[in-house]
Amino acid sequence: MKNVVRAAVLGFSISLALAPVARAAEPAPASATPAYKVGDKVWICGCGKACNCNTLAKAAGKCHCGKDLIEATVTKVDGNTVTVKSANGEQTLTTGKV
Repeated sequence: MKNVVRAAVLGFSISLALAPVARAAEPAPASATPAYKVGDKVWICGCGKACNCNTLAKAAGKCHCGKDLIEATVTKVDGNTVTVKSANGEQTLTTGKV
């Protein structure tokens, strides 16, 4: 009987510990403020238009492909797509956030 109680307490404790992780994976509500707005400075992959990385960040760093991110400015936001202008020209990227 003690083993059953221990297992139940352990299972409950694990579910409490994992609840914040599950909550963090939920998408933002549709009414959330857009992640990007026109005029924002962002950083994109330095590969240019031919790149399939689609990396868009709010801070400088490296892309997952290994290239340095370059600075760009948001020129248009339409749902989950963001158009940016950089030294490589204009690109439209999908953000995954509305």
